[in-house]
Amino acid sequence: MPYATLADLEGLYTPDLLMTVADNDGDNQPDTPVVTRGLSDADGIINSYLSVRYPIPLAVTPSFLVAMACDIAIYRMAMTADRLTDEMRRRYEDAIAHLKDLATGKAGLGVPDPTPDDQTDNPAKAGRAYSFQSLRSS
Repeated sequence: MPYATLADLEGLYTPDLLMTVADNDGDNQPDTPVVTRGLSDADGIINSYLSVRYPIPLAVTPSFLVAMACDIAIYRMAMTADRLTDEMRRRYEDAIAHLKDLATGKAGLGVPDPTPDDQTDNPAKAGRAYSFQSLRSS
């Protein structure tokens, strides 16, 4: 289940910003493949942090994760120097910092922590998941 959708992006950001980061063909519409990849990248990044401590997929997505997914997606869509702004970078870095806090237990999702039985179904706890670090080392 995705953490955010195009509708979420449209609700949090101006149409001009979406055109800046996702309209590669100049038709004044966000390009579906660009948006899809940005949102997918955001899901993967979020899952890589949350899976350390929570069973994925989450049963309920807290609203702050939707906003963080949007911030991460915008950053991933704007990965060129002429599109990326300091504000986009700051929002992305803030989201990553919060995800790190979630992974280490310094912050929570606002839902009960998983029980040990819940974590047996978590691929990360079962040793079946790969981190970005382990993929780079291979």
